[in-house]
Amino acid sequence: MFQITAIYAGLAALLFTWLSFRISLIRLRVRVSYGDGKDRVLGRAIRMQGNSAEYLPLGLILVGLAEALHAPSGVVHLLGLMLLGGRAAYLIGYGRERQILLLRQLGMVLTYLQLALGGVAVLLHALL
Repeated sequence: MFQITAIYAGLAALLFTWLSFRISLIRLRVRVSYGDGKDRVLGRAIRMQGNSAEYLPLGLILVGLAEALHAPSGVVHLLGLMLLGGRAAYLIGYGRERQILLLRQLGMVLTYLQLALGGVAVLLHALL
């Protein structure tokens, strides 16, 4: 049960741990224990983690619900890949000193599509 979701939840947890640890390392380097101290690198790292905290939970819930509702495994994998692929593209695009706008935009589009498609699929299955 939830074997596919466990893969994406585990990967999301590792990603979030890395983002969190990265903030700690930057805080040590710039000697800022709270907030961003107006440091641009720290501020961007905090925002990258926050953005992931905003999108990963609902995306993973939708993956889990799709699996629980016995969606085809390909659909469940697609939702998981869209979520993590979208987050990865966003983080790569946003995380650079000079942003890669196309990757950042692609990441958000994939994330929005995952939420919309997953939401509609789960809702329709629940109602029908």
